[in-house]
Amino acid sequence: MVSSSFGEKVYDSYVDWNEVICNQYDKIFNFIKRRVSNNADAEDLTQMTCIEALINSNKFTGASKPETWIFGIAINLIKNYYKTNKKNCNMYSLNEGMFAFEESIESDYKEIPSYSVEESNLLQEVVKHIAQLPDETKDIFVMLINEHSSYKEIAVSMEIPIGTVRSRLSRARDLLKQKVFPED
Repeated sequence: MVSSSFGEKVYDSYVDWNEVICNQYDKIFNFIKRRVSNNADAEDLTQMTCIEALINSNKFTGASKPETWIFGIAINLIKNYYKTNKKNCNMYSLNEGMFAFEESIESDYKEIPSYSVEESNLLQEVVKHIAQLPDETKDIFVMLINEHSSYKEIAVSMEIPIGTVRSRLSRARDLLKQKVFPED
């Protein structure tokens, strides 16, 4: 390692990318798998991440750990995956992933501070928009996420048809996607 003019540690320009990729492959796959529900797509994205890292290794400046740089590539590929497949996927399924998403921020991004801030800001924005939903929809979210209630249990508890629960959640998810990802 050498020091930059700002006194920060940076990595030497030589990196054994084959070794880095071999050591990080399982972590990269697990990282992607938590964000892409389809196992085959997660495998494809992992391989694409490794290929992109190898092809663009000359662009690595040493300003971060090589592992951090590779995870940045993975994040960009995941974003592109969702942009190109947005009609076929529901981004992060709120009943399965939204608050688990907060936990994954803590575990996955501990070593990548810039992404931690980005994802934390995203989560805060989602929570802010959930707070603006009508009370009956917020109640459904609370029961679904915090109490792990099924759609049927929510319908019985709120004395509404299960279809109403589904339609409210569907409209809320669509609204949240529009608010949080307006350019998509």
